[in-house]
Order: sequence, then structure tokens, then C-alpha cells
Amino acid sequence: MNGIDLDAPVISRRSLTIAAPLRTVWNLHAAHTSWPVWHPGIDKVLGTEPALAPGMTLHWLTQGSDIVSTVHEVVPGQRTLWSGTSFGTTGIHAWIFTPVDGGVLAQSHESWSGERVLADVAAAQRDLDAALDTWLGHLKATAEAA
Repeated sequence: MNGIDLDAPVISRRSLTIAAPLRTVWNLHAAHTSWPVWHPGIDKVLGTEPALAPGMTLHWLTQGSDIVSTVHEVVPGQRTLWSGTSFGTTGIHAWIFTPVDGGVLAQSHESWSGERVLADVAAAQRDLDAALDTWLGHLKATAEAA
């Protein structure tokens, strides 16, 4: 697996610039068990490794969804990719971090597919767009306050 599912019925690509060093942004992102500290929509994350690593499994609870994800790729300071399924929805989530003048361009791309998504594509699109905007917003606020 090398990216999101470009044939999925729901795809969201969100980005923003974070006025913080890449090391700060990456460390917040890679320390998955600390996500609930700075992202109130994530209730709990347990992983088979202390930091994101290829092949590891993430077990997390977010907004009532129990998700099991597999991490497929980690390029430190640059990119992560994982996939998971919850309530009949398969999600593939890529994060890309690029140094830019004044900070880091953080990009979050995700695809959703499955019966639940097909039942209401418009609502699923709104939900995914909002989820990525929220996650990026919390990452930005936390990194810039560090």
C-alpha cells in the first residue's frame, strides 16, 4: 500500500501551515499514545510500539468508534500511512510533512470506502472533511504553543 484509495467514494485532502519546527510537529504526530492529550476527539490509543512504526497495530477509540489500524509506512519527519476498519468503513490515512518558510506544511489525506459510506456519501464526505480539519487544527495549536 502506498497511498489512499483514489477510487474510494469519499476522499479528503486537507492541509495547513504550522508555525513550529518540523521536529516539534513530527514528535507530536509520531507519539501516538499522546494524541488524546492534545486531540480531545481521540479518547484512547494503544500501539504495539512506543512510536509509529511500519507493521505495528494501533487500537484506538475516537468518537465512539473502536478502530484497529495497521501502520504501513513511516518516513521519519516526512510521512506516515495507515489503514483501518470500523463499522463497515475502511479508511486509509496518509500524513505528509514538508518544511516551508515559517514552519511546516502539514497535509492529511484520507479515503473512506464501504457500505456505510455508500449509504450516504455526502454525509460521509462532510464527516471526513470535518475530522481532518479538526485533527490538523489541534496539531497546529499544540505545536505552536510548545
